[in-house]
Parts: sequence; C-alpha cells; structure tokens
Amino acid sequence: MAISGEFLFSGYNRDPERTRTQLRDGVYFTRDLGFISDGSLYVLGRIDDLIIVNGRNIYAHEIEQLLAGVDGIKPGRCVALPWEDERIGTQGLVVVAERSASTMRLIPEMRADIVSRIFSVTAVMAKAVYVVEEGWLVKTTSGKISREMNLKKLAAVHQHAQG
Repeated sequence: MAISGEFLFSGYNRDPERTRTQLRDGVYFTRDLGFISDGSLYVLGRIDDLIIVNGRNIYAHEIEQLLAGVDGIKPGRCVALPWEDERIGTQGLVVVAERSASTMRLIPEMRADIVSRIFSVTAVMAKAVYVVEEGWLVKTTSGKISREMNLKKLAAVHQHAQG
C-alpha cells in the first residue's frame, strides 16, 4: 500500500536508507498488504511478515500465535523468521523461542513439539528451531519482538558458530 498527503512525514529519523526505499516522490510505501472495498480499507498484514517457503505464503504472526500454547515457551516470546536459502532459491522458516526459566521440559522435546505444531497446520517443515534462554530475543523500544533485529542477531550467532 502507498499513501501520500499534505502532512506526510519527511523521512525516518537517522535512517536514510529506509527513507530512500519507502518514501519516494512524496509517496510513502507502507509495506502493508491490504485492499479497499466499498470505501473501507482492510489491512491484512505486512510484506515484512510474509515468509515464502517453496511457494507457500506463511505469515510470521500466525506461526507465533500457533506456538503460544507450547508448554515450556515463555508466553509471547517466540519469533518466526525467514531464512534465505540461495542454494535452492527460496526461504526457509526459522523459529526462535525463549524457554521459560521455570519449565522442566527438555529442549529437544520442546523443539519436536514446535516442529509438529507448525507442520500440522501449515504442512511446512521448519528449517531450524532454536530454543533459547529467557531474555535472548530483542524487543523494539515499544516492547514488541523485533523480527528484523532478531534475524540479524541470529545471523551473527550463526556466522560466529561457522567461522
């Protein structure tokens, strides 16, 4: 979706690259997905939250909601991320979930539960599932789990482990 108007902001604070990609010629490209019907706007989600696995569209927030009831995961503390697989030209689904400090469940058991839940609903096999300790996931200043920052953090950890 794209919007424009007299009171449109002039750019992102200290983020010229994001400003260049999303604000062009007085039009703000929101990266929201939606449509207008009978004069009403319906927002369906965000392009940034879409993970395409072998041609299947998976929304990160749907995976995260699906995992909300997994025993041993701290409520609200999991994130679904796209992992680019240039070898085969598609994305893989990667999940990072914080293990509740009070749980007695073993990590392999939790991973199996996560993989099973995802597959049973989406028919997509997660490329990887990381169960991490409380506090590992990065939040935005507004308190939401940041997919972008957590993907960067995971990539850095992954790169460090390989090299």
